[in-house]
Amino acid sequence: VWVLAIASAIVTVRTPPGHIPLWLYSREPGDQAYFHNVLQAVEKKADGQSLRFCRECGAFKPDRCHHCAELGQCVLAMQHWSPLCNNAIGYYNLKPYLLWLLYASLAHALALAALAPGLLRAADPLLAARGAPVVLALRDGGEGGVLAYALVSALTSALVGGAIFFWLVCHAVLAARGVTAAETGRQCGCSRRKRPKPPLPANPFDFGVRANFVKVRSCAARLPPAACTAHLRASPFQIFGKHPILWLLPTNQGIEGNGIFYELSVESQAGPGEKLW
Repeated sequence: VWVLAIASAIVTVRTPPGHIPLWLYSREPGDQAYFHNVLQAVEKKADGQSLRFCRECGAFKPDRCHHCAELGQCVLAMQHWSPLCNNAIGYYNLKPYLLWLLYASLAHALALAALAPGLLRAADPLLAARGAPVVLALRDGGEGGVLAYALVSALTSALVGGAIFFWLVCHAVLAARGVTAAETGRQCGCSRRKRPKPPLPANPFDFGVRANFVKVRSCAARLPPAACTAHLRASPFQIFGKHPILWLLPTNQGIEGNGIFYELSVESQAGPGEKLW
């Protein structure tokens, strides 16, 4: 488990999160007539009409793309800047980042589980024999010092592993809703330079909890269940790709897409009062 955690961390650190391609760069923000035809651009500026343009990079921003001040460039499907990785978390390194959190929290849980039985058996003798606090037991050494060191290790694993697991759950909840951390922070008013932005109506990037993580088979749109034909449906992220054998390995093999153009959920394209199967 630790080997998988370390491998996932290395891949996260060394993988570029994804940046705006050169064909989206422009010296003039007013060149919107051309880019309206070549860019998907579901997300618009606050006026609801203008394309999003990054003045720092001098490029039009695809959907879900945000500027990362620490990295100095726009990041595709940006989540956030990670100080531990010294890298931004975006389209191409989100999967290894989630696997890193998963394996790190699991490794700490296994360490805690391995230490717990011995600590529970030795708790009463340790306290009754010396009555000394853990610091004194560590100083004196011997059997008491070993048990005290195990106790400190268990507490460390509980705190660190709990914090990592909490961060993993936060990202899993966001992914299950089809949103990114950067989008959620902007909507909550956490951006330092921009005012809060309302969420998109009928989130077009939400394909359901399961399909937001992996490809699934579902019924074709606008057909009743009895007449539906199976087809592959996947979220814009396709976080873990289409090959189950690779879901738990820190590799991007099997992940389709480029972080610029996304499928849109059928529900977000429905008209007022229109019912979709």
